[in-house]
Amino acid sequence: KQGHRAGYLVLYFFALAATLATHYLSFLLLPFHAATILVFGKRQDRAHVGLAFALLAAFGAAFLFFPSGAAQVTGSDVSGPTFVPFFIILRDMLNSFAIGVTASLDRAALLDLALLALWLLGVASTVRVRPRDFRLALFLLAYLLLPALALQAGSYLRPLYLNSRHLITTSPAFYLGIACGIDALARRASGARGDSGLRYGFAGITASGLVIIGAAYSLNNLYFDSTFAKDDHRGWAEFLRERMRADDFLILDSPQAETVFRYYAPPGVKWISLPHLGFTEQNQDEEQRLDFSAVADASHNYPRIWYLQLHRAVADPNNHISDLLRRFGQVIDTTLFAGTSTQIILQQFVPGSVVPTRAPALEHPLAIHFGDNLQLIGYDSPRELDAGARGGVKLYWRLDQPSQEDFGVSLRVVDEAGARWGQWDSQPVGNRFTATYWPTGQTIVETHDLPAEPGAPPGKYHVELSVFHYSSGEAFPARPDNSNQSESAIRLGDIFITRPAPPLDPRRLVFDRRAGAEFGEALDFIGYDVDTARVHPGDLIALTLFFHLLKNPNHDLNMRVALTPSPLAFWNLTRAESQVTLPLSGRVPGDILQARVQVRVPAAASAGEYSLRLGVDGEAARGFIFPSSEITIGSAQIEPTGQGNDK
Repeated sequence: KQGHRAGYLVLYFFALAATLATHYLSFLLLPFHAATILVFGKRQDRAHVGLAFALLAAFGAAFLFFPSGAAQVTGSDVSGPTFVPFFIILRDMLNSFAIGVTASLDRAALLDLALLALWLLGVASTVRVRPRDFRLALFLLAYLLLPALALQAGSYLRPLYLNSRHLITTSPAFYLGIACGIDALARRASGARGDSGLRYGFAGITASGLVIIGAAYSLNNLYFDSTFAKDDHRGWAEFLRERMRADDFLILDSPQAETVFRYYAPPGVKWISLPHLGFTEQNQDEEQRLDFSAVADASHNYPRIWYLQLHRAVADPNNHISDLLRRFGQVIDTTLFAGTSTQIILQQFVPGSVVPTRAPALEHPLAIHFGDNLQLIGYDSPRELDAGARGGVKLYWRLDQPSQEDFGVSLRVVDEAGARWGQWDSQPVGNRFTATYWPTGQTIVETHDLPAEPGAPPGKYHVELSVFHYSSGEAFPARPDNSNQSESAIRLGDIFITRPAPPLDPRRLVFDRRAGAEFGEALDFIGYDVDTARVHPGDLIALTLFFHLLKNPNHDLNMRVALTPSPLAFWNLTRAESQVTLPLSGRVPGDILQARVQVRVPAAASAGEYSLRLGVDGEAARGFIFPSSEITIGSAQIEPTGQGNDK
């Protein structure tokens, strides 16, 4: 028996250590563990009493450590959670344990109360009156309430409670009580009659229905109600990956979110987390001076600042960092992302103002009219840009009279043949300062993104600009000053696309569909972009294929993309293909290559899912794959004729 006791103690301390290492508030369980040992242990056994008091001492030590050593989790005196009354904590626990965090408290109140009554019945059913044994009831009550009481006590030192996930380790007490309540109801309903088994089962299933209804309601909200969507960390990460330039800077709203940010953020982002956490009111002024200095330095050194708020209500409740950013610059764009436990807001700031107080010096003055009242009076453009990089073209606008509608601007990188090798369409300046808010007669400065596609061959290109109605996409006619002729687009100037050094990492490129297929020792197919994968008979499927060059075979590659039905649909003989040439002249190992191809869906194609297959033909296939062989790279959904495109 002594050996068994030692073995159980070893397992207990191992499990306790794992719990403390994986949940930063799990030390709140220590008072419950101590109470359990005192309730169930033998009074004469001093070892039990000693262990209980050791656990209480460990709990006290954790609380002494927590306010200073773990402030990065809960914030500081000037940022972090606010004090929450004990009743609110219990209400959150009841609703999240009984139904789920995706259930509204207002709509689920009656069900919450019904399950609370069932839990109380379960606790009462564990009481044995005649032997006066209340230990099981005390166990369930202590399991659920003591950690919450400990959290509340600690909140008087520093607010700790954010939401019910901090007390998720106590949820087994609720479910055990519910199970006891269901059992008690079922036993009461079955009585002592001969059909007691059936009555017990029926009553148990009926009582369990309350739990099932709550779970079904919560799961329905989780999967089908966008209000309760999971925190969209991948969304803001992809948004930044597509839009951040090399000279951008990012401010994260709280040190508490650094771990999440590091996991999702695009590589190479220059960033800092603010505000600085002051543990006491005494050093609050010093921390605010550090915040002021950090924002001032960022505004002085970077032309564009992103401000990512992952814990807005907790990290910066007084909008201290937002106020500093507005003091040094102007917010021009705001994007919201779904979140339940957090509020995710991504803002873009520019130092100073987009409406300069003095007339700027224009590198390339122009006088291009778009429509009746919009002018492009000049631009500044980079002379070169790496393939796969994102630059910025500074555009200078002027409104002759107030605009009644918003418009969009498209910048493109095109070669001599007019083929596009980079494009970015967006509202000028940003969604927080659209054309309907622009003052008339003043210069508006916009830095418009200009991306170069990763497969663009090194060489000379042109920068092309057009303006369009933002609501309809229809282009404004572009008319140079003192001219009666108009065009849909104008060429601003030349730009040289250079080979990036070091070469682009294919793993960091963003595609609609990522792939990994080797064509011998010379070429890897790494992915493709598709305009839309849901088309109709007669439509075109437009693809951009991307490859990674490992060894140049010194000749172009003739390829084809085929649209074929599923092998299971053996009766369907539909097939369409399109040829495409991949030029390799002047390309070196490490380059990213790309080719555009359009496949026409046959007019007689039946609805269903089809495969997109890629092959290399004829002599060009030698050293890559067997001639006429194909690999499946993706799929396309052919919709029945008469349905609208899903783009």
